[in-house]
Amino acid sequence: MTQHVLEMRGLKQNRVAISYEQMLRFHGGPHPGGVAVAYKVLETAFPLVSPGEPPERSRIQVVVGVDGPGVVDGLECATRAFSRQRAIIDRGAKKGQPVCGEHFYFEVHYKGTSVSLWLKDGTLTGEFLALASKTSGGLASEAEVARFDALRHEMAERVMTSPACDLFEIGPVVHG
Repeated sequence: MTQHVLEMRGLKQNRVAISYEQMLRFHGGPHPGGVAVAYKVLETAFPLVSPGEPPERSRIQVVVGVDGPGVVDGLECATRAFSRQRAIIDRGAKKGQPVCGEHFYFEVHYKGTSVSLWLKDGTLTGEFLALASKTSGGLASEAEVARFDALRHEMAERVMTSPACDLFEIGPVVHG
């Protein structure tokens, strides 16, 4: 797999580089697709909210519509937004492909500039969604759990090799 690296600026403006592989190790769990989505959200948002230079890590704020462990761990590893109280989980977000009642919707805020991204319908397959529901409800057979695990890895690979325009709708942050 190609080395994917997010660049930010840290304390005293030093360079902070966080790779997708580091995000996966930080997560340490069975949700590589969520980690991949988190990586691609930041990779897509950074040039939009901080054109021409990497953003300062300590000033990045995020809002997410999904509380999935891969997504949360990936965003936390890269930005430290959850542990530093710069992250909000917005269960009322209704944009983005829903999975088990939550939506793959994201906002990235940085120094007065914001962008919203949401997973395009169809990015997650019907089989993935059905097995996510059965697995989270404790109704999946061992074979279905194994298939879902394989689909999570396939999703991660697909997300990491896809351009952002194939994954996300991108727009301004609109609060209604």
